[in-house]
Amino acid sequence: MPKLNTEQLMERIQKRIHQLELGEEVAAKDIKALLSTEQQQQLVDALAAQSNPKLNKKQGVVMKKFLLLTSGVFFAFGANAQVSKFEGASATVALAYQSYSHHVASFVSDSGTIYGVPHSASKGLVGKIGLDYTWRLSEENFLAIGFDYAANGGGNGRYDLTVQGVSVYTDQHKTKQRAKFFIAPSTMINSNALGYFKLGYARYQTKYSRANETLKLNAITYGVGAKFMSSDSSYFFAEANTLSGRSTTYTTAAGSIGRNKLKGSEILVGYGIKF
Repeated sequence: MPKLNTEQLMERIQKRIHQLELGEEVAAKDIKALLSTEQQQQLVDALAAQSNPKLNKKQGVVMKKFLLLTSGVFFAFGANAQVSKFEGASATVALAYQSYSHHVASFVSDSGTIYGVPHSASKGLVGKIGLDYTWRLSEENFLAIGFDYAANGGGNGRYDLTVQGVSVYTDQHKTKQRAKFFIAPSTMINSNALGYFKLGYARYQTKYSRANETLKLNAITYGVGAKFMSSDSSYFFAEANTLSGRSTTYTTAAGSIGRNKLKGSEILVGYGIKF
C-alpha cells in the first residue's frame, strides 16, 4: 500500500470515525493501517479480550477513541508543517513599475533669481533583488526583516526652470532606488498565503543628464502585499508601496540652492526561494 501523506491520513481517519459513529462494522485491519506500529500494539492490548475479527459496539468505542487521538496528533503536525514553511531566510527577484517625482519647494540662483520648477515623473519598469528572514511570532503571525535593491533606474523624467511661466532651462532626470531596509509584520490568510504590511527606509539617487549632477535622497516607504506559497521552499508575492521623502536642501555646481522632496509609488510582482 502506498505511503499516505498527512492530508490523506486525515481523510481516511475522518472517514473511519464517521463509519463508527453510524454504527457500521469496520475491520480491525482497516483501522491498523492508519496507525503507527506503537499505536497498533496499544490497540491490540486494548482489544485483547475480544476475539471477533469484526468490531462490535464496545470495540467501536475503543477504536473511535484511538482515531480521535490520532487525528488530533496529525492535525497538530499538519498545522505546524504549514506554519513552518513561512519561516526562514529567502532570496527574491521582482519586476516593479515605479514612478518618482520631485516636489521642489524652492530653487534660487546665486544671483537671487527665484525659479519655478515644474516636473514630470521618472517612471518605468525596474528589476529588483532582495534578501529577507521571517520569524514566527504566534501560530498565525510572523515578522520579516530584509532589504532589496533596484538593479536599474526607471525612465527619464523632465524638469524645467521657469521665470514668470517661461522656460529658461530644461533637463532630464532619472531616479533609482539604491537600497531599502524594511520590516514586515504578517498574518496567515490561509495555509498557503500570508498578508503583510511593509515599512521601510530607502535611499535614492537622482541623476540630471545635462547638469551632470547627482542628488541623493532618503524616504520612508510603506505598503501592503501578499505571499503565496507554491511549494515548501518557493513562493510568489505581489505588493504595492508608496513613499514620502524628507525635504532636502542642496546646492548645485553653479551655486543655485534648491529644496526638494521625493514622492513616488511602485507596484511589483516577484518570486522567492527559501534556503
